[in-house]
Amino acid sequence: MQSKRKIKPTKGTALPPMTDQIARDIGLTPHQRALMSHRWPSRESRHPYL
Repeated sequence: MQSKRKIKPTKGTALPPMTDQIARDIGLTPHQRALMSHRWPSRESRHPYL
């Protein structure tokens, strides 16, 4: 009989928040940065008729 091990969550695996300096370092334009920060309403709320 094999024992099942619980997988422990690893701390510190989330991406750091995108700052202006990080965006410049990786070569993002202000337009690309704006596109990344945009959130469509469908991501934030549930559509009752769908």
